[in-house]
Amino acid sequence: VWLRDLLAEYPDIRLIAAAPLTGFADLVELGFAWASLVPWQTGQIRQFAAQWGKTLYLSQPPRQRTYWRPGQTALETQLRFWQHALNQADDAKNGRPFRLCDVMTAALTHFLPGGEQDWAIQAYWARLAYTLLAEGKLALTSDEAAMLAMDTAVADKTLATQLKQSVPGTPLFAVWPNGDISFRSSVWRDFLAANHMATNNLRDEAAAQVGQPGWVGVLRFLVAQVGGAELADRSLKTKELSPARDILFQVADWL
Repeated sequence: VWLRDLLAEYPDIRLIAAAPLTGFADLVELGFAWASLVPWQTGQIRQFAAQWGKTLYLSQPPRQRTYWRPGQTALETQLRFWQHALNQADDAKNGRPFRLCDVMTAALTHFLPGGEQDWAIQAYWARLAYTLLAEGKLALTSDEAAMLAMDTAVADKTLATQLKQSVPGTPLFAVWPNGDISFRSSVWRDFLAANHMATNNLRDEAAAQVGQPGWVGVLRFLVAQVGGAELADRSLKTKELSPARDILFQVADWL
């Protein structure tokens, strides 16, 4: 609404808006032209592999066909490369998972400290991500994060302290000078928020967000974890359906 009002009041200004790969129909209706970053070319991929091979002291980088395929995003390429470089490929058939959700699940282990509290830390990070989206915030204050840590730890003060200490220095997060916490990447935020919804069986909450642009990535990761049949059925029964709207395309993408 605010963007529509801004354009109505200042029709001659030029704006650039960042949006996910799907769910940007509202921006198109406002007159925005869609553009996307071109996927890496073969030469760029070879340069990427060579540079990381030196950084990781690899005698031989992974073969290109094991971590790259035409049209995939730069993020997918990086995650698959690191997965193979660190010997974490878990696809029994061909050495790599095909779904981004699977790749990120495997990559997440490299951000966790590797102790007996990893399950609680992952649950805490997922709760931070979900809270940011559910409350429409870009960042949480240190007090809000501390409260979520205590809730996740079920009032165990020692564990709550460990959870709070897991955020600073982790590449997934940005800690601002005022102590606020945010995610560096909306992709990781959406992935972890979906983890929270899947773990806590938030079906009604998921159904309520179908068609909301800010939740497109979350629901896609959620469907990858729990399946899309039930959510698709509820969406098609309760939402306004029109070929011009994104809901049909979103449901088709899940199925």
